Amino acid sequence: MFKNYIVVAIRNLFRNKLFSVINILGLAIGMAATMLITEYIIHELSYDNFHEQGDQIYRVVIQQEKGGNIDYSSIITSAVGVSIVQDFPEAVSMVRFSNPHDAYFSFNDKNYYESDITYADSTLFDILSFELLAGDPNSCLAEPRSVVLTEKVAKKIFADADPIGEIIGYNGEEHLKVTGVIADPPPNSTIQFDAIISFSTLYQMDNAYLGWDGGWNYTAFILLAKGSSPMDMQERFEDFMEKYINYKYRQHGFVLSLILQPLNEVHLYSGKDYGLEGKGRLTNLFVFSSIAIFILLIACFNFMNLSTARSVKRAKEVGIRKVSGASRNTIIRQFLGESVFLSLLALVFALILVELFQPLFNTVTGRQLHLFDQSGVIVLSIFLLMVIFTGVLAGSYPAFFMSRFQVIRVIKGNFVQQKGKPVFRNILVVIQFLISAFLIFSTLVIQSQIRFLQDKPLGFEKENIFVIPLTTDRARKGYKAFKSKIVGIPGVISCGASTGIPGRGLTKNGYMPEGLAEPIMIHVMDVDDDYLNIMEIPVIQGEGFSKESGMDTVNILINETLAKHLGWENPIGKSISRGIEMKVIGLIQDYHFASLNEDIRPLLITQIPWNGFYNLSVRLHETDTRKTMEMIQKEWDIMFPDESFEYFSLESYIEEAYRGVSGLRQIFIYFAFLAIIVACLGLLGLASYSTGQKSKEVGIRKVFGADNHSITIKLAVDFLKWVLLANIIAFPFAWWAMEVWLQNFAYSVDISILAILMTLLITLGLSLLTVIFQAFQLANSNPADVLKHE
Repeated sequence: MFKNYIVVAIRNLFRNKLFSVINILGLAIGMAATMLITEYIIHELSYDNFHEQGDQIYRVVIQQEKGGNIDYSSIITSAVGVSIVQDFPEAVSMVRFSNPHDAYFSFNDKNYYESDITYADSTLFDILSFELLAGDPNSCLAEPRSVVLTEKVAKKIFADADPIGEIIGYNGEEHLKVTGVIADPPPNSTIQFDAIISFSTLYQMDNAYLGWDGGWNYTAFILLAKGSSPMDMQERFEDFMEKYINYKYRQHGFVLSLILQPLNEVHLYSGKDYGLEGKGRLTNLFVFSSIAIFILLIACFNFMNLSTARSVKRAKEVGIRKVSGASRNTIIRQFLGESVFLSLLALVFALILVELFQPLFNTVTGRQLHLFDQSGVIVLSIFLLMVIFTGVLAGSYPAFFMSRFQVIRVIKGNFVQQKGKPVFRNILVVIQFLISAFLIFSTLVIQSQIRFLQDKPLGFEKENIFVIPLTTDRARKGYKAFKSKIVGIPGVISCGASTGIPGRGLTKNGYMPEGLAEPIMIHVMDVDDDYLNIMEIPVIQGEGFSKESGMDTVNILINETLAKHLGWENPIGKSISRGIEMKVIGLIQDYHFASLNEDIRPLLITQIPWNGFYNLSVRLHETDTRKTMEMIQKEWDIMFPDESFEYFSLESYIEEAYRGVSGLRQIFIYFAFLAIIVACLGLLGLASYSTGQKSKEVGIRKVFGADNHSITIKLAVDFLKWVLLANIIAFPFAWWAMEVWLQNFAYSVDISILAILMTLLITLGLSLLTVIFQAFQLANSNPADVLKHE
């Protein structure tokens, strides 16, 4: 019996080639798109779940409140974690990480540049479940000047040799002993690093601030005893903070509070709950989930719609089977089986599509996902169940509807199809194009926002500027001599040094402006006398820094936002203090030193770097920048022969800040395209079916004088009116969703009516192209061929 069902199913596939291709291809595309997105969602939800004690680990977040304004930060001072463990018995242990920094290692006269070097406590392996491949987890980070390398870095430096015990250079000035090799952090780890230096090393450095009052450069993770309540601890944090820091801050109007954030919420929930930047965004997860559901719904609706429409043609087959003794249950099983068989066939093609488009999807999302890894097995299991469910759902209506047919009426040819209009199928068409219109409209708005961010003036010129990191003390101290060498190179326009780079934000400190009773937090950047000129940031009042005066230790510049915040219409001559009194000599035009996701904040610019300038920015002529950078590197190798030369484009650095939003735009474009393709495939199938059903009506109309043009228009309008209705329903929901999304940006576009018109044009245009051929073919048919048996 089962073999007979399979044979019949295959015959029906080849007998109805168009319907079969549309059904299988549409469902395969929907499944493939949903598989890719499901991979991403599972990966994002899996962040940090590999830590065995993950449910007991919490990141320390600090909340700063002043005058009703609340700011959050996961970057804290070094002493916070230590004091928590000392004062709270339920805090079993803690581990601190410094902010990752660039550095280079040297071994056997070769330099190896790495971008994620961090300091961490020796308790690292007691708390977190990173795999130590070589070395003693209890002692490898205990001694000062010890370093644990990741497997990737160890292989790069030592190849297949044993690195344990070897001495490597660090930034050309210090030496570190390799005491361990750690497995590369998994992709779903919030904590990423290339190498870990023992935290005890910092205690031997003169410029390391490791108390409560300074050195906001660390992240702390606390391990709580099993059964301990983080909420109970937080209730006692008020007295704890008063004891250590708030008794000082309170007199200046500041109050600091601590929050314990569960480790498994750091990746996705930081922005939602604390306004912090996380590597992932919960909103993106909701967006991607919605896209996956939408596309799969369109594909399933197609499948159901076409299966239902085609099943009516098999009425005589059902009648003959009943005459031959088939029961209603047998016929139900047959139709359900055929439907599941089609779904499984679609799954095979979906897997092929996933493998083909996986690299592109990984590029867009910035993740390295694979269908056949651990999460992929979960995805496949989910989809196997879903395929069976889809097949049963799609086949249920024709199965139960067809099995009720009366044998006598069917065999006599008196079977009458459903009376009235096909309401169910029309509803499905409306839903399909409602989803398509929603995705297309959203894509157009996102595209408009991305273009707006890319084209918006930043207040400085980023083109043709290359940044050279000054990683070592030697490079920072020798930058002036190096700068004087390279300004004479053909192709170099000018260069200037700074502590920060615009595009991703700057540090901020507490300052006491003239006329205020309490200090305020102000962003700060230190520059040399050429930096503002090469960035083309204009001084609009007063004067800039002077070359003749050298390093000015008392004069500062402020931006327009800070002047407005302080109510200074004429800020020249005003003073701002932090340890020393600094005089404002110039007002600079506002520029975006952080992402366009944030408003421009108050900023002051000094020439007093804490530990030297960290970056040298070079503006080049447009022609042959590679050759110019090669000449600059030769000068670097002469002045700093033992140090690695690295550089990057400021333009690409800034664009990287918007990679997440740009990736979201690409995903919307790709999947909106898939959604409309799948919807049009379904429309093509329904158009083919419906025009066939109306062949006699068209024949009669032609006998009574109707021309081909009017018939084609009427047949096309019968479909397009449902597409138009879908657009009308979709627009309010899509408009609202995009308004909510745009609220994530400090600067955003206004949604244009043009997006609605474009969506209408795309959906109606593609729908018209889909049905016009079928309608035109029927309109040109010979009525004699259709009506000869009447």
